Amino acid sequence: MKLHENHSNSFWQPRKWPVNRKKNLGIFMFSFLLASLFWTSAALSEKHLASIDVAVDYQNLPKDKVVTNRLPTHLEFGVMASGWQLLQTYFSDPWRVSIDVDRRSVNNMFTTNAEPEYFSKQLPDGFEVKYVNPGVLYFEFDNSNSKYIKVKLNTALHFAALYELAGPIIIKPDSILISGPGRIVDTLTYIPTQMVKADKLDQSLSGIVKLQLPEGLNLTLSQNTVSYTIPVDQFTESYFQIPIHWISADSQQIQLLSNKVQVYFQLPMQKIKLLKDKKSPSHFRVIADVNNINSQTMEIGLELKKYPSWAHKPRLVPDKVSFLYQY
Repeated sequence: MKLHENHSNSFWQPRKWPVNRKKNLGIFMFSFLLASLFWTSAALSEKHLASIDVAVDYQNLPKDKVVTNRLPTHLEFGVMASGWQLLQTYFSDPWRVSIDVDRRSVNNMFTTNAEPEYFSKQLPDGFEVKYVNPGVLYFEFDNSNSKYIKVKLNTALHFAALYELAGPIIIKPDSILISGPGRIVDTLTYIPTQMVKADKLDQSLSGIVKLQLPEGLNLTLSQNTVSYTIPVDQFTESYFQIPIHWISADSQQIQLLSNKVQVYFQLPMQKIKLLKDKKSPSHFRVIADVNNINSQTMEIGLELKKYPSWAHKPRLVPDKVSFLYQY
C-alpha cells in the first residue's frame, strides 16, 4: 500500500522543466521577434502598388456655362510608393487634387490615364501615379441661367379639436434665386421645402426648414433654408342674416318668397369682436340668379358671391329659395 500511495502522489505533482529549456525558449522568441521586425522593415522599404481614393475639384470651368452631367467626386489612383509611405496615408489627412478643365480638357473630354504626372505632382513626394479610374472624364455643358422662383412649404398638419389655420402661412423669403442649366431652370416654377409635421396643433407654429434641391441637376440656391410661421387659432361658429340680391331679366316677373338667408361660418376667437360690428354683414353678398331656376320645384339656387377672409367655411342655410311667377 505504501508503494502505491507514493506512485499516485508523484503523478499529480507539477512537472519541472529544466532550466536550460526555459532559457532556450526565451532566446527563440527573441530571435523570432527580431527576425519579424527585420522582415517587416525590409518589406516596408520596398515599392508597392496600392489603390487610393482621392477627392477631386474641378477648376476653371467655362464662363456662363454649367456642367449638366454628374462628375465623380473622387478618383481612384493606382500609386507606387514604399510600404512606409503607404502606411503613413492611414494617419494623414485625405488627399485632394484639382483638374484645370479649361486647360486640360479637349473636346469636353479629359483622359486622366494619359496624364499620370499631372496628378503625381499634386501628391506628396515619393508617390507616383500609375493609373487613374475612371480613365476618361466627359463634360457636358449648358448655358447658365438664374431666376427667382416661389418657395412652397410642404406640410402635414393635424389640428386639435376646434383649432384651424387662422390665416395664410408666412414664408420668408417667399422666393429664392436658383441658378443652373438653362434647360432645367426654365422649367422650374417653385421649390419645395422639407416636410413640416405637427399633430394636435393648438397654437401658432414657427421655425426654419431646409429647401429640397433636386439631386444630380447641378442647381444652386441663394440660400438653403427659409423661415415659416403657421398661424393657428381656436374657432367658433356663428351666422349673419344676409339680404338676397335678385338678378333677373326684365321680361321675367318673379317674386321671391324670402328676401334673406342665413350665412353660417367659422371665425377665429381673436376675431370674435367682428360679430358685434354692424358693418360686418355688408362684407357678405348672396345672389339669386334667374339662370339657376328650377321650374319643377319652383326654387332658385343661391350663391355666396362675396365673403371676408376671416369667415372660414361659409355655407348658406338654406341654399335655395322658393319663388312665384307674377302675372
